[in-house]
Amino acid sequence: MNKMKLYKKQIVTLISSISLITLLASCAPNNSNNNIKENEQKQITENRQIEKESNINLDRESADEYIEEYVETLNNDIENNENESKIKEKIINLIDFVFNEKEINGYTFDELTEEGKKNVINSVNELDETIDKYIPNYKERFKNWISDKKEKLDDYLVEKGADLKEIWNTYNQKVDEELQQRQKTR
Repeated sequence: MNKMKLYKKQIVTLISSISLITLLASCAPNNSNNNIKENEQKQITENRQIEKESNINLDRESADEYIEEYVETLNNDIENNENESKIKEKIINLIDFVFNEKEINGYTFDELTEEGKKNVINSVNELDETIDKYIPNYKERFKNWISDKKEKLDDYLVEKGADLKEIWNTYNQKVDEELQQRQKTR
């Protein structure tokens, strides 16, 4: 009978062990399920990336189209002798767009496609030729105008600087006199 009890204990232990192993095996991560979930996650991530790139390309194409339209409108305004201040504003905006990272309708030059960038640069060059046709040597004139204004500003600042220096010297002289007066009275 003792042997029977011993066998019962061994059988119960064996069954418990088998149950425990089975339970643990069923709780262990299932590699095939994990692989499926990982693949699904990768696919979702790839789809999102493709969607982003697609939207970026659409945005770039929209930017190209808008800027191309902007340049065409500017050229038409020049050819039709539209409002001069309007033309100047558009030219300044276009130059700032290309060279100073300014936006036109929320778009920047960097957002254009390579083809769009080339088109804008070509348009700016054509615009330069058009302006030169209507205002010969406009660049040289502008440089001279800037140089003249700069000289006048320099002269003005030197003159004002001399005036300020005189004021400063007078102030320092009065402060020195007052300090000497205070020292005498002590």
